[in-house]
Amino acid sequence: MNRIRLLPEQVANQIAAGEVVERPASVVKELVENSLDAAATRITVEIQAGGRSLIRVTDDGLGMSRDDALLCLERHATSKIQRAEDLSAVATMGFRGEALPSIASVSRFVLTTRERDGDAPEATQVIINGGKIVEVKAAGAAPGTSLEVRSLFFNLPARRKFLRSEETEFAHIQHYLTLAALAHPEVAFTLTPVRAIPRCSNASAPFKAANTTCSPWISPPKSPSLPNLKNRLRLPPSSILHPHLSSASGVSWARPEFRVRPARTSIFS
Repeated sequence: MNRIRLLPEQVANQIAAGEVVERPASVVKELVENSLDAAATRITVEIQAGGRSLIRVTDDGLGMSRDDALLCLERHATSKIQRAEDLSAVATMGFRGEALPSIASVSRFVLTTRERDGDAPEATQVIINGGKIVEVKAAGAAPGTSLEVRSLFFNLPARRKFLRSEETEFAHIQHYLTLAALAHPEVAFTLTPVRAIPRCSNASAPFKAANTTCSPWISPPKSPSLPNLKNRLRLPPSSILHPHLSSASGVSWARPEFRVRPARTSIFS
């Protein structure tokens, strides 16, 4: 009896996911890098429960046709390189073609895309559950791509168990997006925490949510790049409140209090 055998594709994708997806911030990084490679000028990231429940990345990039939308979910399918010689001149964020199938294998994944310069009047939507394609259908959407990742690691409870708190995971996502915004001042980044709707204890009473207002974290397009953050910290506190680094959750910025810690580039209010 042969002891060596080929692994099923789904198992191989889950193993690859262990290298690509360490935490929700890893998912955001891979999806945002795809958006940047697609020449997007606006990228919106929506996060719920620190990325455990929902990660949605929407861009206005080139988009994909129906055939490309299905092909991009195959391992080692990429538009970045074609020959071995291309590896010495890679000018994109990624090129292996493993991120999307790996992420789709450990989540409930929805891909909605429409070509920016295509003739198709409708978008293509692919619904995947744990690496298995459930449905492919036409959908209405603006040009670009929207990738929705729900219930990350739902089929790998051991991996899900070792995720940190919602606040910690959200902080990792915000840190990565801050770096991405600084590196790409021509792209508008928006980070929006999606809050779960509180349940009303009395069904007959009018619904009144608690204080759930949270302004999105926004980086404006085509704004000048920032100087080095350490240099900015030598300036008066008012000069540090740059739109690239704006983040508010019901916080009043009238009298901010700043604490700068050694070996950190974060600003605490």
